[in-house]
Amino acid sequence: MITLTAVLAYASYITMQFSGLRKLQSEMVDRNRKDSLQLLRIQNDLNSVALAMRDMLDARAIDWPSGRTDDYKNLAAGKAYECVEARGITPGSGF
Repeated sequence: MITLTAVLAYASYITMQFSGLRKLQSEMVDRNRKDSLQLLRIQNDLNSVALAMRDMLDARAIDWPSGRTDDYKNLAAGKAYECVEARGITPGSGF
């Protein structure tokens, strides 16, 4: 009788532990799904920024808030430039 009681108590304990593990696993899956979606959104935003930067480089024109437009040619890719309105463009110090 004591053995049966001990086995039932242990089975109950194990059942509760499995229940807790299932809940933890479910929460982790949900958290990982949310994190994956957030990473996809960030990647999409970075792709949009990269495309916008590419388009800006292809245009080689700067439209200043004052209404003035400066057009530049022969800019080397991978180089930093400093642009100042009415003064032109000079090689920059880098990123």
